[in-house]
Amino acid sequence: MHTGKRYRLRELVAWTRRETLVMTTIAVVPTLLSVGVGWRWLEVPWVPIAMLGTASAFTVGFRNNATYARTWEARQIWGGIVNASRAWGLMARDLVDAASSAPSALAPSAAAVPPASGAAVVAIAPAVHARTTRAPALALAPALAPTASGAGDVDAVRHLVHRHLAWLTALRYQLREPRGWENMDRPDNRAYRERYYTVPEHDGALPTELARLLPAGEADHVLTQANRAAAILALQSAHLRALASAGALDAFRHVALARQVAELLDLQGRCERIKNFPYPRQFATLNYWFIRLFVWLVPFGMVQEFRRLDQVAIWLTIPFSVVVTWLFLALEKVGESTENPFEGSANDVPITALSRTIEIDLRQMLGEADVPPPLAPVHQILM
Repeated sequence: MHTGKRYRLRELVAWTRRETLVMTTIAVVPTLLSVGVGWRWLEVPWVPIAMLGTASAFTVGFRNNATYARTWEARQIWGGIVNASRAWGLMARDLVDAASSAPSALAPSAAAVPPASGAAVVAIAPAVHARTTRAPALALAPALAPTASGAGDVDAVRHLVHRHLAWLTALRYQLREPRGWENMDRPDNRAYRERYYTVPEHDGALPTELARLLPAGEADHVLTQANRAAAILALQSAHLRALASAGALDAFRHVALARQVAELLDLQGRCERIKNFPYPRQFATLNYWFIRLFVWLVPFGMVQEFRRLDQVAIWLTIPFSVVVTWLFLALEKVGESTENPFEGSANDVPITALSRTIEIDLRQMLGEADVPPPLAPVHQILM
């Protein structure tokens, strides 16, 4: 996301320099052939070109409206993720009952596990339940004994919150994975990124990020799954079930927290819909060729128009053709850069910064001292 008032002119020129060079070359060729060689048969009447330009303007406008709608929907979804994450932190902190989440209640085998740092370590196996014979499917990390404050099982709550931060991390890494229809591998986009900003998810490693938020066993389990973000929410649901079985959550509180997990799954699915379904290729293809046909024909029509003034004015064909065609090509690039709001472009929804904002809020809710700073824009670009 660009955080300045506007892009600087030199950034815009650098971003479109390839198109500018190509259109300058295309404008020079018919001008030289018409003036130097006398091939006036190359000149095209302006009326059909103007009609094609009108059609191209409609297709560009339609595409830009549609791609902006995709980006705005993505931003709304992440606004929902911010709100749901804060609600999850508050509910996890305030709804888990301290007295009922002691080690002896959470796992009958706790006595067989040696204590760590003066607190009894509990192994929660949520899929093993007194009322079912299903085999264990998930192995959750230990929950430590509650503190004397009675404000809730501090370590169990911290585990729920940190696992949520791991979900945010896995989700943003998944959303930054490249797709065949995305545009970040284009030379101009790649050069712009290398010059002005970096994408943390492209430069970092998901296993390292998960290791600071999840115990080793859970992190290893998540990394083996195809959909890692969904796997983390499955762990959350299993943990809630274990807490409810132990009496740390009554039925109403369990349902409330389970609904939050369902809401997070819904928000994740909406992100995946945008990520995995491109702007329809048939519309993108028509737009591409309409624009190319128009910009290729513009110099051949302008030669005739400027010839009517005098033989010197005909050389104005080159700069005016470049200006007109640059406008259409720049509009097309704007729509193209808005089409995929998670691909890692400068115009993306800033999911890394939003995730950091959520992390700050949740860690402060837990009273943690080690709170990371907000992310700052680099060259006015916030990822």
